[in-house]
Amino acid sequence: MKQLFRRLSLAYPLILTERELNRLIALKERRVLSQLGILGPGKPLDAVECKTCSTFHEIHVQSDERIFYVCPDGGKESVNPQDINTWTVRYGELFDSLSKGLGFDSQVVELREATLWRLGTTQVDNAIIPVFFSREKVAEPSKTPQEITIVASHQPSKFVSDDTRLVIALEDILADNANRGLWSKRKWASLLTNRSRKTIFDSNGDLIVDGKRIAAISPSSPPYYFVEALNNKYNLAVSQDDIFSYCEQKIARQKGTTEWKSEYTPQSFCNKMKALIKHDAIDKKMIDQVIKHTRTTDGKNAYRLTRPD
Repeated sequence: MKQLFRRLSLAYPLILTERELNRLIALKERRVLSQLGILGPGKPLDAVECKTCSTFHEIHVQSDERIFYVCPDGGKESVNPQDINTWTVRYGELFDSLSKGLGFDSQVVELREATLWRLGTTQVDNAIIPVFFSREKVAEPSKTPQEITIVASHQPSKFVSDDTRLVIALEDILADNANRGLWSKRKWASLLTNRSRKTIFDSNGDLIVDGKRIAAISPSSPPYYFVEALNNKYNLAVSQDDIFSYCEQKIARQKGTTEWKSEYTPQSFCNKMKALIKHDAIDKKMIDQVIKHTRTTDGKNAYRLTRPD
């Protein structure tokens, strides 16, 4: 389902053939989205790409007992219904499911045509915070000093500007089991609770708590990628397997290879990275408070970057 929602940033409205949709999501996921009205059948295509000749062109389809087209050079060719039946993502229903599933007050206003919407408001720490939705990778700031913007495109959920603006990737609040609800209130609440977080990982490698640097981690180093993986999912448990996979990809890219081979296991790698960070830290005790060993909801060993106790 993540792949489908990432497509929202590419086109408006998002229209997919049934064949394209089947490549992006499973049948049970399509049922959930259809029941919520987020996915709806669209108008069948009246033309398809010709596959019977060497020239690229589109050709109108016809039907009798079956669907077909006739290419002047290639002749008659049947067409699979999956290639002309279409599905459309309905934004109104998407916004409605977000407000109901996550429990914020809905009042949708389009701020920039087909790109930016104000969805409503939510309450955090006795403050009323506006909630926006953007199809762009980097959300356009509003005139308010505090805001939450849900974005369709893939990017890590993060704090921006003065650390009061929170950008949340749509896929980061998807429920683990769509049959129990499309959106995860737990993930949403975790991100909102830490909207004004005290722990910041700067791109230069500084780990900062309450405005004080507690560690300086060399950029592009394995410990840096370790903390970066945690920071991308701030205050959420990240399994040691996911951390190790993230770091493997980063290190391999850095070394110009497709795969980084090591004798580490995910557990030994993660434990080693935290030990290295703690060894060189300015405030060693604080490291244990903000980089915590925990478990994921399905019981996997994990770490979490969080605020101090």
